[in-house]
Amino acid sequence: MQETRSSSSQVDLLYRSKEEIREIQNGRFRQQVALCFKAHPYYQEVFARLHLMPDDFQTLDDVHKLPVTTKQDYMKNPQAFRLNALAEFLPQERILWDVSYTTGTTAGIPTPFFNTTHDYFAILEQLKRLCDIMGITAQDTVMNLFPLTPVPHIGFLRTRDYATVIGAPVVNALTGTPYPAYPVHRHLDDAIRMVEQHKGTVLSGIVSYVRRVVMRAEELGADFSHVRLVAALGEPCPRGMREDMRRRLVRLGADEQQLKIGNALGFTEMQGSTGECVEFGGGHNPAPDQFYFEVVDEQTHGPLADGQHGLFTVTHLDRRGTVLLRYLTGDLNAISNETCPHCGRQGPRVVTNTVRTAELVKLKGTLINPDIIKEAIATIDGIEEYQIVFTKEQQDDPYSPDRLLVRVAAPHHEKERISIQLFTKVVEAAEMRPVIDFVGMSEIFDPTKALKSTRVVDLRPVE
Repeated sequence: MQETRSSSSQVDLLYRSKEEIREIQNGRFRQQVALCFKAHPYYQEVFARLHLMPDDFQTLDDVHKLPVTTKQDYMKNPQAFRLNALAEFLPQERILWDVSYTTGTTAGIPTPFFNTTHDYFAILEQLKRLCDIMGITAQDTVMNLFPLTPVPHIGFLRTRDYATVIGAPVVNALTGTPYPAYPVHRHLDDAIRMVEQHKGTVLSGIVSYVRRVVMRAEELGADFSHVRLVAALGEPCPRGMREDMRRRLVRLGADEQQLKIGNALGFTEMQGSTGECVEFGGGHNPAPDQFYFEVVDEQTHGPLADGQHGLFTVTHLDRRGTVLLRYLTGDLNAISNETCPHCGRQGPRVVTNTVRTAELVKLKGTLINPDIIKEAIATIDGIEEYQIVFTKEQQDDPYSPDRLLVRVAAPHHEKERISIQLFTKVVEAAEMRPVIDFVGMSEIFDPTKALKSTRVVDLRPVE
C-alpha cells in the first residue's frame, strides 16, 4: 500500500519547482480521496449525497466539488472522520500511535484527533522541515514551556517531538495545574531555573505564557544569555509584543543581534505549525505534500487569489487516522504561493496575522476586529497583561448601550501614564472610547489554570 519515498526528495522538497510540488500533491490527493471512498464514514455519505465517484477527483482543483467541512461537522462525530483500517493497510497504517485533542472549541469539549504510526512518522518529517525553516538545530537546547495538561495537546507533544527528530536535547518544564493524585507538575520559577541550569537556547511555548516566563525571569534576575530563539505559538504575537519580549530578553543577557522571536499558525488538525524563516516573513507550510492550504470566500466558499483575506482551509493529503478535506480551521488569513523572497522556498506561506472568526464582534452596530485593538495595546510599554471585554453599560439589560472595557495589569507607578496612552491608542485604532480597569495579572491570566490567555471576552447578554 505504501509508496517508496527517497530521503533526498524529502529534504529538498520545498526547493523544488511549483510544478513538481503540485504534481506530488495531485498524486497524494487522488490516493487520499480513494481511501475516503473506501473507508471514511463521513465523506462516504458526502460522496453518495453528491453522486461523486473516485474518477471525479484527479487534481486538487477538483476539491471544490466538495462542500467545506466545519468544526461543528467534525465535533459532532469525530469517529466518523477516522479511516477504517483496510485489509490492504500495512501495520504502520492501522496501528493507533497517539491521540491529541483540540483545545480551542467554543463548546469547551475537546475533540480527539487520531494518529496512526504512519501519521506519526509523517508528523516527524513535517517537524524536521519546520526546524530547518526556523533555524533550530541539533546544537540547540529546546525548553518546552507548554504546560502538561489533562488533555494531550500538540503544543506539548510536538515541541518534544521536533527536538527529538533533529537530535536536539529537550527539557520539559512540566508546568500546569497540579494533579493531587500524582504531583509531577513544576512551578513557573522552576521553569526559569531550568532555563538557566540547562542553558536553554530555544524557548518554545504559548505566546502569553512565554512572555510571563520572561517577565518573571526579570523579577528574579535570571540569566537567559543563551536564549537565541523564541518559538512563540498558540496565538498571534504582534510586533509590539515581540519587541516587548525582545527588550526583556536582552536585559536578561540575550544577544540582541542574534535573537529571533518567531510566531506561527499551528492547529491540531495539522499536528504542527507553519514557520517563519525570518521575522514577519510569512509562515511556511513545511509539508505541502501532506497538507493543502487554501483561502476561500466567507460567503461562497470559492477559492480566493493570493493575498486575498478569507477563511483558511486545510485538506489532508496523506493520512490514515483522522482525515479532513476542505476543513475550515476557524481562522481568517491570506496566503502567498510565490517563492519566498527571504529563503527561496516554495509552497504556500501565511502572510497575514491570523484572526479567529469567533473573535469578530459587532459593537455599537460596527463589526470590530479585536486584533487592531491588540496591536495598539502591544505598542504600549509597561503593560503586563490585558484583556478586551465587550459588555453593556447595564449588564442585566440587553438593550442598554454597548461598552468596550480594557482590563489591564501594570505596575502601580505606571498606571497614570498607561491609562492615558491606552485610551488614546484604542480610540485611534477602533474609534471607540474604552473604559480602562486595572486588575491583578492572575485575574486576567493564571497559567496554572489555563492553557493560554483569553484576550477577548464578550459578556453581553443575548437579547
